[in-house]
Amino acid sequence: MSNGSNNPHVPDWVPVRFESATVSQGPTAGSYKLIVTGATPSSGERSLGVRLAAHQKYLVQPQYWAIAVEWDRAGAIFQSAMPYQQAISLDHIRGTKGIEVVGKGMSKKIDVP
Repeated sequence: MSNGSNNPHVPDWVPVRFESATVSQGPTAGSYKLIVTGATPSSGERSLGVRLAAHQKYLVQPQYWAIAVEWDRAGAIFQSAMPYQQAISLDHIRGTKGIEVVGKGMSKKIDVP
């Protein structure tokens, strides 16, 4: 069977737009999680989908910690929107005031207690 699966998948993470970004209570007192929803511009069986990533390194805790919304466009071949929902714990990645969710051409600051 030759469907290209013998070639290793090399992710190509790029910023992607999001529709909503909300913070909710985590599983324990004082913990929070970020939930982001949206749709990718296309889909494909080899794409790894969407991820939330806190790439930025800070010497001092910032007011708002940047969290990127990224989509793996490698292997995406179908020109149809694919809905997504991703979540990430904010236990070790939040600024003194909160977080900033950063997507393609957009960002949203959210205060976190």
